[in-house]
Amino acid sequence: MLQNTSVNVSLTSFPARIGFVPQVINSILAQSVKPDRILLWLGEGQFPNKEKDLPAELVALKEKGLEIMWFDDIRPHKKYFYTMQKYPDDITITVDDDVVYRSDTVETLLKSYKRFPFAVSCLRAHQITFGGDGTINGYRLWKRGVKNVHYPNHALLAVGVGGVLYPPRWFDNALFDKDFIINNCINADDLWLKANEVAGNVPVVLAAPSEDVKNIRGSQDEALYKSNDFNDVNDVQFAAILKHFETADGRNPVADMLRISAAALENSDNAADEGTKELLKLAEKELTDVKKSASYKIGRAVTLLPRCAKAFALCVQNNGFGYTVKLVVKRLLP
Repeated sequence: MLQNTSVNVSLTSFPARIGFVPQVINSILAQSVKPDRILLWLGEGQFPNKEKDLPAELVALKEKGLEIMWFDDIRPHKKYFYTMQKYPDDITITVDDDVVYRSDTVETLLKSYKRFPFAVSCLRAHQITFGGDGTINGYRLWKRGVKNVHYPNHALLAVGVGGVLYPPRWFDNALFDKDFIINNCINADDLWLKANEVAGNVPVVLAAPSEDVKNIRGSQDEALYKSNDFNDVNDVQFAAILKHFETADGRNPVADMLRISAAALENSDNAADEGTKELLKLAEKELTDVKKSASYKIGRAVTLLPRCAKAFALCVQNNGFGYTVKLVVKRLLP
């Protein structure tokens, strides 16, 4: 793996989804670059008999390196909360419990980390957007699954379903405020992580273009997005999270940084479009100048016969000898 740095893949689950987890774990075991650990965090209260309440197929994966860990249930936050505290000097890659991951997921994330070791790398991201009045748009109005942003920016939200890589020690202890999490954003781990990333000046980068994720069939019956997204619960939780970062004088450095970064991202996209147009104009001008040059005209003359022979042969192949001869005669005779 990386020199002196271990890579841990971490996830969580709950009773309604636990039957799908073996497929997820097997996809991690089949990675082109193997992680050092695979950690599955489960709530003790949800599985009172511990491993006896788990599918035998899942327990059997312990022989292949899976570690099953038991702790307090803080819903989706379990996938990062305990691993980052237990292994702060390691890279943590979080995955979801309802996706079979591509075999190059870990490899792609690590390549991104080597380029941007100061950033959170992800394989699916949304772009946080703001309205004309400077207020943050509702979650449903954010740009979903952005594809063309491959440089770090605070306005990108790493979405856990694609797989997310967190560098070692990117966080401070504020991330592990369990009381705040339970009371304000128990189902919004992505948003809580986002705010803490911005507070610590840790941007997000898209490791590869976002792709539509194929969930395991039947795994979405208990999906969080159904309440978080469709009922605007994400907006309520994110508002509480942002308020948590307000200073005593009423400023909000997290919201301000998001606003500035979102504006920069929008302007850079427009600048990129204009830059592309200017490059095309420059290329067209250079091509016109080349065609006017003496060296170009001499080169065309020298290669005239070979080019004519190639065109003749191609026309014969596609249209027959008779048609080609008639076409040549028609072009040569007035």
